[in-house]
Amino acid sequence: MAKLEAEAIYEKKYSRRVVIPGSGDRKSYKIYIPRENSPILNSLQSFSLTSPRIYRQCQPWLWRKLQFPTSLPAQMSLWTEHILPRQGTHVHSLSVGFSPMRGGSPYNEYTENDPFYDNRTLDFAYDRKELISAKNAKLLIERCPNISALTILCGYVDNDLGRTESSLLDVVSMLSSLQQFRHLKVIAGGFQIKLMNEFALKAVSSLPLLETLMCGGAKAPGNQQKLGYGSFGLSLSKLKSLSRLHLYQFEDMNDKWRLFNWPKTLTHLTLQQCGALLPSSVCQIIPHIAPHLTYLELDLAYEKFDDAWHVDQSWDPQSSLILPFLTNLKLSTRNAFLLLNFRDCKSLRYLQWTYRTLTHCQSLNEILFKAYWPHLGKIDIAPCFYLHPLHEFGSTAYEDQLATLEKNCKQASIEVTIHSRPLVEIQILE
Repeated sequence: MAKLEAEAIYEKKYSRRVVIPGSGDRKSYKIYIPRENSPILNSLQSFSLTSPRIYRQCQPWLWRKLQFPTSLPAQMSLWTEHILPRQGTHVHSLSVGFSPMRGGSPYNEYTENDPFYDNRTLDFAYDRKELISAKNAKLLIERCPNISALTILCGYVDNDLGRTESSLLDVVSMLSSLQQFRHLKVIAGGFQIKLMNEFALKAVSSLPLLETLMCGGAKAPGNQQKLGYGSFGLSLSKLKSLSRLHLYQFEDMNDKWRLFNWPKTLTHLTLQQCGALLPSSVCQIIPHIAPHLTYLELDLAYEKFDDAWHVDQSWDPQSSLILPFLTNLKLSTRNAFLLLNFRDCKSLRYLQWTYRTLTHCQSLNEILFKAYWPHLGKIDIAPCFYLHPLHEFGSTAYEDQLATLEKNCKQASIEVTIHSRPLVEIQILE
């Protein structure tokens, strides 16, 4: 409801933008000028205030989920000093977009993010709400002591100089004192690799009751990676309730993970753009750390443009992953034959396959012809343009293979969708 309402009044808000000259050391900034009766709460929240009886009925679920910056502009002090001190105990899920730095000029210069602008300013280049400061992000968490889930969208700039990681480390310290906290998702804007080696380790070490973890950006030189005691992998294996794990652009993942004693609780696993992970490692690590997987997404993008799997001498196409409960598989890899390693996953019902070469299409046709998966009901097939010359995707050879794929799927009563564009997205675990 709140999202639809925000979309409905977008044009009105857009037409009321003005530039406010900065005073003192502050730069000019864009802001919405609200009308005198402009709302801060959405319609459902406002309706609940019409009578004490209605409010008592609505209160338990009305404030369960909050997102900042809010769709309706308002000074952060109204939330942190007036609304949340009264309603914050009812908040169970909190989503916060923050950045220690703020873009304040058309020349892409960045300054410290001043809390003064939070939740009411626009990005000069993109006409969108700017992320709020780290100071107010921490204050929001402090005002919501009963949250069980926190999603953080980090705005990361080139001259960050460790400010984002420092703020996240402070957040972890705050979360460690919250008794109900179970789900942490940290999304770095742009999917760039970030040097945030301390954050991931501190998160898994300080939050032993985590059930969901999404994070990325841990990249350390080989001589700095910890492989045993005190490593990320060992600390992660000690999370006895972890059921959903999503790592992206994560370099600190290796065969040593097989040496740890993992709980049998992990059911959803997503590994995106993990450049150090080769096909042979996939076949060895995943069945060990998550034998009860029902959902698996692998996007193996290598650091070098060449086909790294060619030099992966340990990969064996005859090896088979034993994942008896796997029902959903999303696979994107340069190795056109990696799908063979999943042939014994007999419970598979859904497959998403990204092809980079003609061989990818041919191998999928061959695998489907052998009918390894009796319960397979749906397939999504998409290209990955950024890893192959564009002109080759228009050749008749590709068209013939895709047409054969579609025909074979229909004969096997498998619903198939052949996409013309890459399926690239950041998945937020629900």
